[in-house]
Amino acid sequence: MTRKTLTDGAAPLCIGTVDIVPGTRHTVELPAAPLYTQAEISIPIHVVRGKREGPRLFVSAAIHGDEIVGVEIVRRVLRNPLLKRLKGTLLAVPVVNVYGYFSRTRYLPDRRDINRFFPGSPHGSMASRIAHLFFNEIVSNSTHGIDLHSGAVHRANLPHVRVSLDDDDAVRMARAFRVPVIMNANLRDGSLRQAVLDNDLPILVFEGGEALRFDEQAIRVGVRGVLSVMRDLGMLPHRPLPANAIEPMVAEGGRWVRAPESGTFVMKKELGDEVDAGEVIGSLVSPIDPDEIKVRATASGGIIGRTMLPLVYEGWACYSESVITKAGYFSDPIEAMLVHKRRWWRAMRGLADLSYQSREGSLDEAAQIISRLGFSRDVSISTMKRFALNPGYQMCYTLGTKGFHDLLEEFAGKISESEFHKRVLEGGEIPFYEAKKRLENIEGN
Repeated sequence: MTRKTLTDGAAPLCIGTVDIVPGTRHTVELPAAPLYTQAEISIPIHVVRGKREGPRLFVSAAIHGDEIVGVEIVRRVLRNPLLKRLKGTLLAVPVVNVYGYFSRTRYLPDRRDINRFFPGSPHGSMASRIAHLFFNEIVSNSTHGIDLHSGAVHRANLPHVRVSLDDDDAVRMARAFRVPVIMNANLRDGSLRQAVLDNDLPILVFEGGEALRFDEQAIRVGVRGVLSVMRDLGMLPHRPLPANAIEPMVAEGGRWVRAPESGTFVMKKELGDEVDAGEVIGSLVSPIDPDEIKVRATASGGIIGRTMLPLVYEGWACYSESVITKAGYFSDPIEAMLVHKRRWWRAMRGLADLSYQSREGSLDEAAQIISRLGFSRDVSISTMKRFALNPGYQMCYTLGTKGFHDLLEEFAGKISESEFHKRVLEGGEIPFYEAKKRLENIEGN
């Protein structure tokens, strides 16, 4: 593939209203929408332009305002004395979502995610306008890109990079980044990565650490990775790889292991650990129940993400799991067995709860149903007493799963499945009839 090239000759590079000539360094403030108090807001762009011609690399961080690991990575890269020997241009954007950064949140003030609105529009929403500003001023003036991210709040990621494995230039950048895992990641509509690839530029996404936290390991890996990519691109003096450099594991994709029910999750594995399908990775415990529910890996691989908050709820995974099962995602016999085992557990719990709450069976009779899951009589009775605190709770996920499948079937062929999931998820915690209204509005448009 022949990529577009931008020449760093003697002509000035214009960012905003500032001309940057070779051999200079500038901080440009791109004006953004002011606050409702009329306080001025701007997006800072650090431009380092070498004296000699070379690639133009943008490095962006905090597209999600609470993902601050990337902010520190950019700061440390900009302080590196090697930049005095730079060939080409570095366009560093430490904070794209300045509004979210101020308020310590992922989103903009209107709860939109900038990373769903690229390449943006000058006349759209706030997210669309910021995306357009960034794309026109930064991406359009670049030949390569690195976008820095971290895990969400209370969720940590092992340092790794995400690319499209069918893009040879991006894969080369990913290997140069020197992380333990390179993951193939599907493109998301409106994401910066998709818009950059549509503009025929290679880009990688770095993930590491946790939102609103500085993870020193992730920061150091990120700084080393950015500088290593710059060396590979010929922007910095070449340095041979150390003899102990590790060959990264290339993963076709990833999946979350979901809690089979609510409780306190005791993690037995750490980020970076390798596990086999069916291996115990943790246990669910309850402050009122002495027994533990073992949580097992649904596939063999490495752990690249984990919750940092041990208090968990059973939830969306019930639906997601059934959809990806229907799509043939769980093809391994062990994976399929674990999926069916969880379904059986939910069905038996729902049956026992329904029997007891409808008075069709006594506590002992309902406990006998639970005992068929392999629990002792005492544990089964204790479980039923716990179920009695929330009548009908054990049935809600089964009914919810059916409700979503009914909606998906009703709108099949009218809107795409990805659009269906996007609109339903964006609605948050709303009744099914409200979700149906959202879907009908899309269909009508």
